[in-house]
Amino acid sequence: MIKGSGCDHDLHGCRRTLRDGVQWSDGEPFTAADVAFTFQLQKEVAAGLAGNLLFTIPPNAANHELRAVYVADQDINIVSFFPHMHLRGRDMTMTATFPGGKQETLLKVPAYDFNWQLFYYPKNRVALPRGTRLDLVAHYDNSAANRNNPDPSKPVRFGEASTAEMMFGMFEFTAADGVSPKPSTERTRMTALLSSFPDRSAFLIEVPFGKEPTVGVFHLPRSGQGSLYWTTIGPLIGPAPVQDLKWDGDNFEFQTVRLGGNGAGFFTVTGAVDASGAVRGTMRRRGPTQPPSYDFTGTATGPTK
Repeated sequence: MIKGSGCDHDLHGCRRTLRDGVQWSDGEPFTAADVAFTFQLQKEVAAGLAGNLLFTIPPNAANHELRAVYVADQDINIVSFFPHMHLRGRDMTMTATFPGGKQETLLKVPAYDFNWQLFYYPKNRVALPRGTRLDLVAHYDNSAANRNNPDPSKPVRFGEASTAEMMFGMFEFTAADGVSPKPSTERTRMTALLSSFPDRSAFLIEVPFGKEPTVGVFHLPRSGQGSLYWTTIGPLIGPAPVQDLKWDGDNFEFQTVRLGGNGAGFFTVTGAVDASGAVRGTMRRRGPTQPPSYDFTGTATGPTK
């Protein structure tokens, strides 16, 4: 099929020379465009992961809910899904919120069985553009009604043993463009996350919890439920609660908690947004743990006033 090949001296380009007269089985000529298309099919399959490691399932809880988030910081195509829990897992759902707000359920396992852990392959192509947020929601039965429960009287935390629990929504994907996905960072993930929220309802925030500032997203709508998004462990993103959210003009206040890592604790958060969309505020720790507060800065999504 190919009678010659070579690459540029900087290895940024390669050439393939077709033999004369190569045809498809229907007699149509085999062209350079067909060769390029074939190379595009040779893509690296990467793994994505949404999960929660910082949880405690209370004793005798029959329907305890856990949540986690994954953000597509580049255009990708889903190859497969793999939900994973242990003996107390009841159900798991993965929902995509696309840039602009449209939502679609990508995976729904209503009766999870630890003994039947399956890969799920979509019938149709699942394309996730940059800025798509995947919300993973799982429920657990730690009650005596769960016949597989080793001990309903004990709280359950993350662990590798099947008597402990896990909460992972794994999936395989390929890059929409090129052979391999681009490297992902906390900042690229959090910046992309902004696209899943309405304009001026979310803020890209930097908080000096450690030597390097922590990048997060505050979703603070003028009405309705808000949420905070932090990187918890590795690339995992965990939503944190926003309680008692109050807006007074362009000033806001709410209560929240940060689990794990630098800056763990309960906080009262106050801040203000100016006409340009810039936000400044303070996270004041509730309790004696030091330091007592952290000042943060950030920017809003969408057009300014």
